[in-house]
Amino acid sequence: MKNSIFVLIVLSALQLFAHGEDKPGPHGGKIEMAKNVHTEVAADKDGSFHIFLLDGNLLNPTVKNSSLDGSIKTSKEEIKLDCSVMGGTHYHCKSKAVRPKDGKLNLKANRDGVSVDVSYDLKAFDEVLKEKKETSHHH
Repeated sequence: MKNSIFVLIVLSALQLFAHGEDKPGPHGGKIEMAKNVHTEVAADKDGSFHIFLLDGNLLNPTVKNSSLDGSIKTSKEEIKLDCSVMGGTHYHCKSKAVRPKDGKLNLKANRDGVSVDVSYDLKAFDEVLKEKKETSHHH
């Protein structure tokens, strides 16, 4: 019995990592999975975010029958993001304030009647932007 529980735990963990949270999504962003709505967030150099609402297979981004609200929560304040549809496939979210280095990006996403609340650590995006900057400076 103990062995079968151990095997289930290991297989569940492997399935989770195989699904995508540990590697960039199809648009080069960070993935969070909740219910049947998976969010992918790619940070832009200007401090804004590109947010894709993906299906259970991490594919088919859509804005049809969907909505998105976003904010950045720091230890001092909560900054509401202005999110609008971009390119007919995803949301572009930005604020009038400079994006803080520390805090959480909080999203309330709804795709086809399924609502999820997800949170991303802002520091993770700084690492990705730094990597992009370093790889684009080849002479």
